[in-house]
Amino acid sequence: MSIIGAPFAGGQPKQGVEKGPTSLRASGIVSRLRLDCGVEVVYDNDAVIAVDTTITSPTQTPLSPGAESRRNAKNAEQVSSLCHKLHNDVKQQAASSRCLVLGGDHSIAVGSISGILQQRPETYVVWVDAHADINTPESSPSGNIHGMPVAMLTRLMEPISQFDWLQKTNPLPSSNIAYIGLRDLDDGEVELIKNKQITAFFMTDVRALGISEVLRRVLQLAGNKTIHLSFDVDGIDPTYTPATGTPVQEGLSLDDALYICKTLSETDRLLSVDLVEVNPSLGNEEDVQKTCDNTIRLATTCFSPLPVSSRI
Repeated sequence: MSIIGAPFAGGQPKQGVEKGPTSLRASGIVSRLRLDCGVEVVYDNDAVIAVDTTITSPTQTPLSPGAESRRNAKNAEQVSSLCHKLHNDVKQQAASSRCLVLGGDHSIAVGSISGILQQRPETYVVWVDAHADINTPESSPSGNIHGMPVAMLTRLMEPISQFDWLQKTNPLPSSNIAYIGLRDLDDGEVELIKNKQITAFFMTDVRALGISEVLRRVLQLAGNKTIHLSFDVDGIDPTYTPATGTPVQEGLSLDDALYICKTLSETDRLLSVDLVEVNPSLGNEEDVQKTCDNTIRLATTCFSPLPVSSRI
């Protein structure tokens, strides 16, 4: 497998999330994958660009001649540059290995998922998150791009000119994504999910149906497609992952989160994973260690070897 770090915070305003990959490595994620899962890590590197750490508003940066307004999409050039670099790295590694991408904020999924789709266009995406991240520049109250990656990948918004490279890649069909754990959405996101009939399991659904039934339905929709899991740690209740930028109460239990990872892993079609929004600058030392330890548990569960009975 390949481990690709995306140490980037430019999709949102809270600094520190760019330290997520370093903290996860320092907490032993690579050795745990090798020892607990028996995987051979053939690549372990970061997608890095030179960044200005100042989070700018869309009106503070001059537009190039002929470019359309940035339409309330902050730091579009930086986010695009990082995602384009990550896209190329993931596309290269996914040709011959499973991929684990360590964020960084969730805007990096534009790069990771578009890279996966270049190798496996029919990939089904399971998006675990408290937030839908399907805002457009017009619907977003904040303009933070970490709240827009799904709209960008599915082409459910007018293109942002700084992301011209994305228009040349394979799109993510809106029928090839399922949300799990939603509980904090903007009005425009609710309308878009409803109008486009996107599969979405809110926390109310998880509690009503049970996580096993939710996964049964998701896998039925995925069919025989390969699977990409994009997991924002704020999908889990902050009791278990407190060191994250936008925590929302009453989220998934740690057991439910691990069940998602285990069930997807046992299909033997989970070929790529994002783990994002670990912010070691938030909370105390205990909060950070708990968040890193539980995120590593997610990773090792995703890439655990299949039980013997599953191989027969």
